Amino acid sequence: MVPKYPDAEVSLRLGRKCQPGLQCFVNRPRSYQYLRAIHREALSKYDTITMGEILGVSDEQDVWETVCANSGMLMMNFIFDAIDIDVSNVRMKLKLWDVKEMKSIITGWQRGAKLIALMQTTLGGTIFVYQGEEAGMRNIPASWPIEGLNDIETLNYWKKCIDLYTNDEEQVESGCKIINVKAREHSKNPMQWSERGNSGFCDPGMKGNDPEDLSVWQFGNEQFVTKEQVDVLVDGHSHQPSPQDHNIYAHLGTSQNCEKWLVVLNYSGLEIEWTIPSGTEMNF
Repeated sequence: MVPKYPDAEVSLRLGRKCQPGLQCFVNRPRSYQYLRAIHREALSKYDTITMGEILGVSDEQDVWETVCANSGMLMMNFIFDAIDIDVSNVRMKLKLWDVKEMKSIITGWQRGAKLIALMQTTLGGTIFVYQGEEAGMRNIPASWPIEGLNDIETLNYWKKCIDLYTNDEEQVESGCKIINVKAREHSKNPMQWSERGNSGFCDPGMKGNDPEDLSVWQFGNEQFVTKEQVDVLVDGHSHQPSPQDHNIYAHLGTSQNCEKWLVVLNYSGLEIEWTIPSGTEMNF
């Protein structure tokens, strides 16, 4: 007998052929049971580091339950709150955000290219270098023709734009802007192994971007070394001294032996005078 699958709740406009159905198949009631079985029967038999992806879960307790010391499931998880900061009810739609919103996400989990590298390497936890981050790889240029992109989500979205808005130039242009910001090709662009054509690959599947500024890679390497040498950057407790500031992301890390590091990051692009808030204890 073929099981009967439930319909997804209507969360987008009526009349759409499809609705998001994550609640029907992601993080279902038996997910923990399956994870514990995988750990018991396979993962626990080897000296491994286990890593999972937490999709569609924003409740902190639910996430911690999978990685706490006695969970019998996983050691670490990727969460997607920061990646989804510009996602509204659908992925291929632009949503504005500011530094204060980003700070609220990072605080909840306590976890330009050099600026982001500095933030990543000074927050506590284990760093996962993903898809060219260490080289500061940029998005593909907006000048590249959409017809040359190859991700199925991009192609389907572009076909939908053309079909729905054939005679609406403004809507088509809006679709182009969304693809330029959110297309998955940005993270699928070939890692730049050399300055030769196609980033050094014979057939990378898509055109390679122009070479990056090597100073970003050099800066990142210096930060990785610093993180290895400073305990507070690995397992220190992090506190934000100015959580309401819309331009500055500052965090104060304190280690178990009371060593402190204050990191101040200016995301505004402007020269700003910032004063250490009263009540923040620092020894210089």
